[in-house]
Amino acid sequence: MESVAAFAWNGWQASSGISGNLGLEYALGLQFGPNQLTYTVLYASGDGNEQDGDFDAFIATDVDFSDSMIFQENMTSDDYFAETPYILDKGYFMNKLQLDHKVAANITVSGMIVYNRLAEDIALADGSSSKDLGLEFGSKVSYFPYPSLELSAEAAYLASGDAMDALEETALQDGKSDQDIVHVAGRVRYKF
Repeated sequence: MESVAAFAWNGWQASSGISGNLGLEYALGLQFGPNQLTYTVLYASGDGNEQDGDFDAFIATDVDFSDSMIFQENMTSDDYFAETPYILDKGYFMNKLQLDHKVAANITVSGMIVYNRLAEDIALADGSSSKDLGLEFGSKVSYFPYPSLELSAEAAYLASGDAMDALEETALQDGKSDQDIVHVAGRVRYKF
């Protein structure tokens, strides 16, 4: 069993006292035979009241996260929703369960389920609010014909939650998410 934790704090001294914001990622892995089962939780605080004049959200720059194929970095590396562990100023809260199966020494197949939500509510067009970004299902296959050459493909589907309505085009915003998201990518990577 393997356990990994990352803790980040960005705090500052304010005239009304000390304030700060939290980012946390924790992963727990269990190895059994050719399988690895990993549970990952990621939390980054968000701003619950953008009208109060205080920006209370965890902010980071140039952070690489790849736990969600839809919301974070993926194989294409330049076509993803966010490079950061938060969305807008609302933070991010993710729970992920992933199973990796080593078919052979050079082939790995993975499947995952990810529950994505915001740390704080986001206002929707119908006057309601939501944190629910949706449930994501993903799979990936990696093949190494040679140690320095990787051929891989991945696919993900997001059953969008209502909070995604705030991220749709203005004409589509009605308080309910209208579009689920599908992501498919492949790559050939050679390491020198």
